[in-house]
This record gives sequence, structure tokens and C-alpha cells, in this order.
Amino acid sequence: MTDQEWLEFMTTVGKLKRTVRTGWKLKGIRQPENVSDHMFRMGVLSFFIDNSVKIGEVTHCIDKNKVLKMSLIHDLAEAIVGDITPHCGIDPNDKFKLELDAMNKMVDMLRKSEKSEAADEIMSLWQEYNQRSSPESILCKDFDCFEMILQASEYEQEQSADLQDFFDSTSGKFKTDLVAKWVKLLHDKRNK
Repeated sequence: MTDQEWLEFMTTVGKLKRTVRTGWKLKGIRQPENVSDHMFRMGVLSFFIDNSVKIGEVTHCIDKNKVLKMSLIHDLAEAIVGDITPHCGIDPNDKFKLELDAMNKMVDMLRKSEKSEAADEIMSLWQEYNQRSSPESILCKDFDCFEMILQASEYEQEQSADLQDFFDSTSGKFKTDLVAKWVKLLHDKRNK
């Protein structure tokens, strides 16, 4: 076993720097962000988490480091399968299977390089995110949607694009009080 597999994993991750976000491309956005841009800003959002977050009527303690890590890996499979959106015409169950296969391929690279602990953590965080099985995963999904509409707002200002459908697609979907507050702030700014 060598670190060649680890290097292959990192090279695969690097493809996210060149994987354009499909939704922006379909809307004709000039110089659209890539997947790693999206994941990076989600990671930065984790610095603004309180120690607890309210989801519905229940307040939960939050592991900030877990949210940061989850933000950085939640779209990792897109390095292999690309950014699949609802507009791509792929059934959500088929999309999940494609992404799961991609994640298994990626973590297998790490296991072959004797980085099993990292492989297990990455896969566990990815599964937790997709299952929304923890307060951190629910918050991370809110980050995912918020970052998208924040980017949409920026493109509307910079390129005079009509991206209302991105806002519509997230309406009523935010589960945490923290991100709902950010969404209101963004909507207020956008509606001035």
C-alpha cells in the first residue's frame, strides 16, 4: 500500500475546482461558480454558528467542527458524477445511487492508502448529511440552500439575471432559526 491512492483521491477532489454548478450554467450565468466555491463558502458560514440552534421548537447543541467538515464534503461525489440538478431529468433515487457509488469509489482510494479513519469519517458525514439524521446535518442543508440563494442574489446584481426560481425552490424549506434569520436579511436586502 502506498500513498498513490491518497494522491489519486486528492486529485479527484481537485476536479471540483473545475466542476461548474449546473444551475448557473443552465441560466446562462457568465463565469459561474464551481462546486468547490460553493462548498468553501458553506464552510465559512460555520464560523457564524452559535453553540446551539433552534430547529422547529427544539434547541440543539451544535458541533461546529462537524458542520464545517460536512460542508466541505457534502458535494464530494460531484467530482465524479458532476453537479446533477432536478433540471437534469435524473430520478432523485438514481442520483443518490450514482453519488453513493462515487463516494464508495473515493473512500476506497483512501482505504487502499491506509487512511481508513479518514475514509470512515468522510463517508459517515456524507451519509449523515444525506439522511438529515442530526442537527448538524439539518443545519448544513440549510447552509447549502442559503449559500445558493446568496449566490443567486449576487448574480442578479452583477449580471441583471432573473433568478427568482432559485429563491422559490427554497421557500419554506429552512429548518433552523439561525439560517431563517439570514434568509430574511437577504430577502430584505434584495427587495429594497
